[in-house]
Amino acid sequence: MQECSTTSSEASKNWPEGIISVRVTMNPYLFALAVDEAFKQGLRPWDFINTAIWEKLGKPDHKTLMDYAANLEIDEEDPKWKKRLKIAARHEIEMAAALKERAEGNGEPS
Repeated sequence: MQECSTTSSEASKNWPEGIISVRVTMNPYLFALAVDEAFKQGLRPWDFINTAIWEKLGKPDHKTLMDYAANLEIDEEDPKWKKRLKIAARHEIEMAAALKERAEGNGEPS
């Protein structure tokens, strides 16, 4: 069975799943070192980098990340990925609320 998720670390269980195309410019020396260290730890390079950033940001939980993305203030000049992220986060939050409301309407615990 092939793994489809972009992340698979224990830390990534705290993050919303999704793929938004982003062009990131990194210092090539840091990137090379990160890729090498990721493989030593049995992680995908971007999972390793995402974990490092997530930890540096204080380990925000799933709800914090979703709420932040859903409430982004978007300017005309912002890249398309940022606009798509806001739309995707708002959709996910609305779908979760609708499912919760439906479950409560059926007398099911949430």
